Amino acid sequence: MRILEDDILRMDPALERHDPDLQTTVAILAAAYLTGPDIDRLVGFTGYLRKFITDISRRMHAAGLWENGIAHSEHLMVDNERRKLAVFSDSMVASGECMARRRRDGK
Repeated sequence: MRILEDDILRMDPALERHDPDLQTTVAILAAAYLTGPDIDRLVGFTGYLRKFITDISRRMHAAGLWENGIAHSEHLMVDNERRKLAVFSDSMVASGECMARRRRDGK
């Protein structure tokens, strides 16, 4: 998990370790690339509180970014600058700072 934190801190040097925004971003990237959106697996991988992960899960499901055991991450598979924007946009949804929803065409 430390490697994931280090990668995120390189993307946004304004973040600090133990910052809730860093932890939120770790959770969404872990779900996208390592564990899927399973709460138990995310809690086990990150060591974060179950309530913290459950709140993230609720928001990500409401936005349609997580559903049916899948963390939709296609939008993260782009060049570095657009990936950074996508990661931090997802993090804002996961933290409750903004809301998102799927369009009728599924995007």
